[in-house]
Amino acid sequence: MSVLNQLMPENVFHFFEEICQIPHGSGNLDAICRYCVRFAEERGLKVLRDEGDNILIWKEASPGYEDREPVVLQGHLDMVCEKTADSGHDFAKDPLELYVEDGFVKARNTTLGGDDGIAVAMILALLDEKDAVHPPIEAVFTADEETGMGGAKALDLQLLKGRKLINIDSEEEGILTVGCAGGISCHTSFPLDFSSREGEVVKITISGLMGGHSGSEINRQRANALKLSGRLLYEASRSTQLFLMDAGGGGKENVIASQAEILLMAEHPSALMEAAVKMEALWKEEFMDEEPNLSVQTEKRGMQTANVVSAETTKKIVAYLMAAPDGPVGYNRTLPGLVETSLNHGIMAVREGYLTIDTLVRSSLGSKKAELAERLKILAGLCGASFRADNEYPGWAYKKESSLRELMTRTYREMFGRDPEVLTIHAGLECGLFLDKKKDLDCVSFGPDIWDVHSVKERLSIESTERSYEYLKAVLAGYCREDI
Repeated sequence: MSVLNQLMPENVFHFFEEICQIPHGSGNLDAICRYCVRFAEERGLKVLRDEGDNILIWKEASPGYEDREPVVLQGHLDMVCEKTADSGHDFAKDPLELYVEDGFVKARNTTLGGDDGIAVAMILALLDEKDAVHPPIEAVFTADEETGMGGAKALDLQLLKGRKLINIDSEEEGILTVGCAGGISCHTSFPLDFSSREGEVVKITISGLMGGHSGSEINRQRANALKLSGRLLYEASRSTQLFLMDAGGGGKENVIASQAEILLMAEHPSALMEAAVKMEALWKEEFMDEEPNLSVQTEKRGMQTANVVSAETTKKIVAYLMAAPDGPVGYNRTLPGLVETSLNHGIMAVREGYLTIDTLVRSSLGSKKAELAERLKILAGLCGASFRADNEYPGWAYKKESSLRELMTRTYREMFGRDPEVLTIHAGLECGLFLDKKKDLDCVSFGPDIWDVHSVKERLSIESTERSYEYLKAVLAGYCREDI
């Protein structure tokens, strides 16, 4: 039984509900790909599924506008799969359980996948409409955006004729995104020289931090649990020798780490406990109530004989965590207040005899991104660690001249009586990869209101979706009328 069949625009929510019945987490896209191919074939539209599991669908222009240049409409197929601790949902096979509440579409105890299911639904609705006025449409649905933009990397843009690309992957109505940061994943690994030792074992848990997205929220200078753990251990090391046993924290490179756990043996456990109390009080003062739930807990595990990392290696790990930069390290010189360059230590884990720290470096300038990664490499070498960088993707530089941006701004003003906000973001978007392959592309990103993206509280505004869909149709109609 349909849950969204009474919502407007009816065709958009029809396709969104169908998408939500198909498992489509990153890396699990075969079913949603087959759905999109079947959609096109049933309507006699040209369709291609490439080797990267990207789906391309072509639709001819409305009568009278066949001579217009095609417009590329793009969104990504995959969603982030998160659920509550008590949920039995299996993202590999179960449909999402949708419900409507207070003007929003939500999913029960899971992420909703509005990022970027609503883009796919809006584009399918347009391809399905018979009366909409539009130029030739080249629809592109990319794979695995959430886990490294693999689909966009594999996409052959020579298959597309359009030089105007509308990306529907922004999360706040009334904002046109016209630039983004590039990124590179950095991995620092310390070899762990375990040996048996007897001593007092203490567990330290740092928790309750706000966390957040390491791109869009990095400017808020929130606490990073991995950095805090390094500072706490450095403070303790002034008074006692430490021997690391285990350490872990964070969950994703692109999320500010909100928790960390460290297991240690200390020659003087009281010094370690005192450092924990001191640092918790100091951090609460430094963060000025912006981390209200910050907590540092210590637990004595008693005397044990256990495998521990040497004092020398422990010092090197602590030194790296203490000295490594974190958060914003440079601001845009032409767009005041915008972070230009940053890094986030997202994951710390013991893996196959190494302690590895996974860090995401971002910058809107490729040279600054490379410089910051090189700084981490140098620091890792000085601290006796190995370093590896991978999964690099380019940024999207703001263009002073953009006829698509002008059209979309003018259309928004005519429809809603005010100008949209035009900005660049510090997060990554696939437009950067597209522009790297096709330099003459003119790109703009927009989307309806989606709150708490990637969390179990994710919700999609019904009214905003309706306005955004009508806006998209108006932009395409304007494109037909004007020579841009």
